[in-house]
Amino acid sequence: MLLAVSITLTIVVLVLGKSRVESERARTATALKANDEVKAQLKAAQKKLEEQQEACNTQAESSAELSRQIVTLELEKRRLQEELAQAKGGKK
Repeated sequence: MLLAVSITLTIVVLVLGKSRVESERARTATALKANDEVKAQLKAAQKKLEEQQEACNTQAESSAELSRQIVTLELEKRRLQEELAQAKGGKK
């Protein structure tokens, strides 16, 4: 009788252990899948960020070039205004 009870308990413990292992295996698979999805989202976000940074750098370079052109044009304008003032002064 004691042997039958021991065998029955052993079988119950093994069945419960197996079901727990299966349950944990399923949870692990779900967690790994979610982890892969998050990694993919992070990579996409990082790529988008890099593209945005490159666009900002390009825009900053373009802005700097335009600023240089503005300064050059302002200097040329002043020079031409001075020439015009001298030409007007010389005619009087």
